[in-house]
Amino acid sequence: MDLVVLVLITFVAATVNGALGYGFSSITVPVALLFYTNRILNPALVLVELVINGYVLFINRKSIPSIWWRVAPILIGPPRSPYTAFSRYSISRS
Repeated sequence: MDLVVLVLITFVAATVNGALGYGFSSITVPVALLFYTNRILNPALVLVELVINGYVLFINRKSIPSIWWRVAPILIGPPRSPYTAFSRYSISRS
């Protein structure tokens, strides 16, 4: 019974994700936590989202060159931010 409910929750969340491009985890996690513990749910959702996002990236691969300039600062910038470096240093010292 729990598996049927989880499949139904995942299907609804994937439908919303396909329509809006966002919302898979926001829908799946709160409802699925009623049936499964976080230790079981979290690794499973990471794998499911990896497959979904990989599929979406593959389908839209022709658009990557046109949006790369907007994505690059997000991927490259934050790890080199002085605030991030300071935060890492502060956490490692505490």
